Amino acid sequence: AWSPWTRATLLAFQIMDALEYAHRSHIVHRDVKPENVLVTDGDVAKILDFGIAKLADSELTRPGTFVGSPRYLAPESFRGGGVDYRADQFSLGTVFFEMLTGVPAFKFEDFYAGVHRILSEVPPPLASLGVVGPPLLQEIVSRLHQKDPDRRYCDEMALLAALSELGALAGLNLQVGVAQELGLLADLFGLAEQVDE
Repeated sequence: AWSPWTRATLLAFQIMDALEYAHRSHIVHRDVKPENVLVTDGDVAKILDFGIAKLADSELTRPGTFVGSPRYLAPESFRGGGVDYRADQFSLGTVFFEMLTGVPAFKFEDFYAGVHRILSEVPPPLASLGVVGPPLLQEIVSRLHQKDPDRRYCDEMALLAALSELGALAGLNLQVGVAQELGLLADLFGLAEQVDE
């Protein structure tokens, strides 16, 4: 049987592969959260609800816009600046953390306390919550949760390479670029057609 971190890595890779495909179409999801990930019986993760997704250079990327589920949003979403694909990286890191530990990365007793934590705190080390895995696992989660977007992964392929390396440690052969083939983006294509009109 797979260890919990192995399955979480597989799912995180698939989610990121789907997001990378969306980002290549200049679409940022902006609401990556567990409720928007459908996992099939065969452990295939599909991204749902591109309803608030946006073009990377659209009006909605501009200062003063706040959209998405606060618990999973990147710090820059609350700072009044624009967001790009790196905001989806942060959100994926928060979902990944929750898959690994079973608890939220940032506690939200209320909106303002939760936002303060996202802006100023880091999630506890995985080991402190009983997660046993290779050092690379913590390294990836920590990098995804960097407050400064420039300190996250420079692009999705770099993150996918790191997740692929992590998966290889557990015997997984993770292939980049299968999102479209597997239908991992449940409703992106309808959105893309609307954008092109």
